[in-house]
This record gives sequence, C-alpha cells and structure tokens, in this order.
Amino acid sequence: MVIGGIASGNSAVAEEFASRLSNGRPIIYLATSPALSKDVENDTRIASHRARRPSSWVTVEASRDLATAVAEAQMAGFSDVILLEDIGILVSSHLPRIEIGPGGREVVPAGACEATVAAVLGEVDAVRGLIGPAGGSLVVVSQDPGGGVVPVSAAARLWIDVVGMVNQSLVRDADTAWAVIAGRPVDLHAGARLFETFEMRRGHQSHAS
Repeated sequence: MVIGGIASGNSAVAEEFASRLSNGRPIIYLATSPALSKDVENDTRIASHRARRPSSWVTVEASRDLATAVAEAQMAGFSDVILLEDIGILVSSHLPRIEIGPGGREVVPAGACEATVAAVLGEVDAVRGLIGPAGGSLVVVSQDPGGGVVPVSAAARLWIDVVGMVNQSLVRDADTAWAVIAGRPVDLHAGARLFETFEMRRGHQSHAS
C-alpha cells in the first residue's frame, strides 16, 4: 500500500516497489483513470506516467469490474504482480449520484459512505484474488485525502470520507504500507509498532506508580 498527496511521488515509489517484486517479468498496470481526449492536461499526466514504465508492462484501463479487466489481460510470462493506480479515482467512479434538494442543498443518500467503501474494497479483493499463492503481489496506490480544510461540497466530503476509510482498511491488511512525502517513503507499520511500544511502556509505568 502506497499513499501520498498530489505530486508527492507516490506513483513513482509504487512503480519501483512493483518492479522489484516482479524480478524483471511483465507487470499488469491497472489504471483506474483512462485518458480523456478532451482533457489535454490529464492526457499529459498520463503520458508522463506511461513513459516512465517499462514497455513490457501491460496497461489495463478500467474504472469498474477491475478483476474482469485484469483476467482478460493476463498472459504467459506474467509476473503475478499487479499495480493498481489509484484508489481515489476508483472511489470517484463508485460514488452515488448526489441529488440537489430544496434550496440547492446537496443530498447524500443514506448509507452512501458505507456502501461505497464496501464496493471499493470488494473491487480490490477481487483483483487480489487473481494473484497466485506463490510470489504474487498487489501494489495499491492511493491518495492522502487529509491535510486540508473540510470542503463545503457534500460530494467532496463524501469522497474524502470514503477514501480515508478505504485507506485505513487496506493499510491494516497490507504486508507493507508506506506514506510518501516529497518523494520519500515512510514505513507506516514501523510507526504503528513504535506507537504501540510507547503505549505499552506508558501502561507499565502507570501500573508501577
């Protein structure tokens, strides 16, 4: 699991991890953001990402039913490594329609957050199920939705809540988890273990006193 803010370098770090895990064999790069022909700036970003990846990697574009798209792309010599980029866009494709109620107020459907979290985690689990038991890996890239002011838009707040909850769930389950800041990966599990050690020591001190 690799989390980072916009332009943090999280994609490059995830690609490096995936490359090391694959031992030089082909990787499936699962892109949840297809190129948009009318969005020049977005096309430029995607072209930059593609240019950075080895030509042997197979790019699969899908915003829903990811496992089906990956299964259709698997081929002989596949390294059993999948890089999923990214959770933020995957969440956007699963968010429910936000209706506009009286007075122009946004109305979020009841249970929308929990339902969207379940749908996105289901997509990730389905992709993970395609990886073989020996030597396979799923590298997941996600955005860090925190660090800013709470948006006025209900739709934006829903997106932040869902991405945050999905990130927490995936990090808990991940063998390794990293937060990328200015291109430098920070080990989240190591930080959690340090915190747990501190809490245990503080608890012992409380009992001793």
